[in-house]
Amino acid sequence: MALSGESVQNGVFNLSSETAKFASKLKPVAGKPLHFSIEGEDKALEYVPYYEIGKDVTFTCYPVFKAIM
Repeated sequence: MALSGESVQNGVFNLSSETAKFASKLKPVAGKPLHFSIEGEDKALEYVPYYEIGKDVTFTCYPVFKAIM
């Protein structure tokens, strides 16, 4: 899966979620199989299958999570 959206800059996006809670924040996008939004994040961000990423789409497969201290 790839994280795509206008908020992804230079292939990096910093997620504000804790890693342990991340999976529960993924929400299916209605009418788009295998597309997921992230609860509490930019609404333009979406996880999509790699095979749907166009050549001019900015995306990352390695989002950065907030450190928990």
